[in-house]
Amino acid sequence: MDSPAGNWVDSRWQHRPWTQPGGPPDVRIQVSLANTRILRALGGEKPLRLAGDNVVADIDLCEANMPVGQRLQLGQAAIEISEVYNDACGKFAARYGQAAVNWIRQPAHRHLRLRGVFAAVVKPGWVTCWDRLYKG
Repeated sequence: MDSPAGNWVDSRWQHRPWTQPGGPPDVRIQVSLANTRILRALGGEKPLRLAGDNVVADIDLCEANMPVGQRLQLGQAAIEISEVYNDACGKFAARYGQAAVNWIRQPAHRHLRLRGVFAAVVKPGWVTCWDRLYKG
């Protein structure tokens, strides 16, 4: 990651950013965080399968623990949890099934953010596979 404006090295954002309807790239969804335990529970004995572009961590992503605006340090970068709700995309449905998507989308589960959260890059920097994720 080298720029919050979307000029990223080795990133989907550089080539195909998610855009706002009829507008520019949506910086609120530059990064997707997913919970390792949820993905493992949905995938059963199968190897962990990612859906889309994710940072996967063993971290509680519920609203009480990760409110909108919460900043996280990831490698040299810093990200901020956005208000955009992640309700699971077609890639997620293809990997885990429609029943998993329906479970995630249940209104009673919304505050748990079972699919994960979106975040904006507030401080660009290098991130490697084994960097720790810190609240801060």
